[in-house]
Order: sequence, then C-alpha cells, then structure tokens
Amino acid sequence: LVTRPNFIGGTLSDLTMELLNEKDEVISSAPAYSFQLEGPGEIKCRNTSTCRPMIQAFVPNVARGAMLRIRRGKEVLWKREAPPIKVNIKKVGVSIVESKWLEMEWNAKIAEGSDSRTSIRWSNDRGKTWHGLTVGLKGFHAKLDLAQVPGGEVVFEVMVDDGFDTARRVSKPVHVPHTPPTVAIHSPMEGILAPVGNALRLWGTATDEAGKLVPEDSCAWLLDSKAIASGTDVIIEVPALGKHKITFQAVDAHGTSKTTHSFTVSNASQMVERRHP
Repeated sequence: LVTRPNFIGGTLSDLTMELLNEKDEVISSAPAYSFQLEGPGEIKCRNTSTCRPMIQAFVPNVARGAMLRIRRGKEVLWKREAPPIKVNIKKVGVSIVESKWLEMEWNAKIAEGSDSRTSIRWSNDRGKTWHGLTVGLKGFHAKLDLAQVPGGEVVFEVMVDDGFDTARRVSKPVHVPHTPPTVAIHSPMEGILAPVGNALRLWGTATDEAGKLVPEDSCAWLLDSKAIASGTDVIIEVPALGKHKITFQAVDAHGTSKTTHSFTVSNASQMVERRHP
C-alpha cells in the first residue's frame, strides 16, 4: 500500500500524469519523476542525448476514470483510454503435479487488446494474511515451484490488472504436501584442507517449510557417519589425517533432511605442497 510518493534517485520532470473522467475532467494528477536506466550492455544510460529515461508518478486512485494521459504544459504526449469492459475472473483452478509443481489456470474476461498482467499470492490462515507468490504474468496459466508454499491447507488469490481495473478471485482450499527442513552447511566448505591439530568450526542452518529456524536440539552433526555433536554452530577438534565426511541433519514433524561435505585433514608440509606445486 503506497500512502505517499517515495522516489529514490529520481529527478522531478516537467511532465504531469493525469486521470480524467468521462467528461474529460481531471479528477487526479501527480508530477512525474525521471529515472535514468542503469544496467549492463545496451540498456546502460549515462545521461546522453539518446537516453530514454523511465518516468514514474503516483496518481491518487480516487475513481476508475476514463483516461490516463501524460502532458508537458498543454501538450498531450501520451494517453490511454479505459477498456470498454472491466476485468472479470470467473474461475481459478489449482493442481499439484509430482509433489513438486503448482499448476494454476484461471478464466479471465478482458477487453480485446488490453495489456493485462497477473499476480498470485497465497494464504494458509483462510485469507487473514496474504503472501506474494509471483507477479507480472501474462496469459492464463502458470507453473510454479511448490517449494515456495508451506504445507497444509492453502488458498490462492489470482489478481488480473489491465491498468484501470483489478479483478480478484480466490481458489478453493488446496492441501499442499508438507516438506522436511531445508539444511545447509556453511563451514567447513566442500573440499577444504584442514590442518591437523587445529580446531574446526561446524556451522549450518536449518529452516522449516515456513522459513522458521529448526530448534537447536533438533539439529545434529555426524563425522564419517558417527554422531559427534548437536546444534547448528559448534567447534570440534580436527580429526585424524586423511579424507572425511561431515553431515549436518535436522528433524521436524515433517521429516529429516541432511547434507554432507567432504574435507581432508593434512599436515603442514602437505598443505604447502598443495598450495605451491
């Protein structure tokens, strides 16, 4: 929800964006700000004479209106009329494919030639709280990664916007399969050389399907398949010379996940030879 203009890095231009009603009366307007495009390759823009800046304006939404236009003084540079019909979504279908993909289809009625965009969000508390899933879709179908949605009963809201109107439709509740924790090892890194006689930090993270941290006592470390410590951040003595495998695992109500890194313990001379062949 935008409650006031908030332009970062923009420059006030001499352009004005206006919303007009059916009588060609201005019912809302706002100054436009100019932004120079920055990026790699051909889209880079450094205030040259050929630069085409992006403009942005926050026009208060006081009514649907009949036309949007941009003017410089009395000259109208661009205008767009409201579509003859309002956007309408009749049905939203949701299916889960291979417990991995979320496939969605929606039947939307839009005016011919309208440049519509679709956004999707989800809720697992019967619509009290909504979370964004994707934006800027074109067409009437989407295939999304199911890992972006927590397990349990979830509803999805499809929003189609044509620049003047936004239509919304909520799906029927869908049961999303629960998933075990997501785990990662940050230390030791894969394939490192660890000097014998030193300490070794074991550091990992584990989050559940809702993105919350798994409790420390539900996380454990295994060295060469033998349990050696619990928690997410511990210090151990470097094991004996040779190759080893360290495994980090986490357990919650929906299962167990684990990941493994390999490392080698070497003496000082071996490490020097490895670094300076």
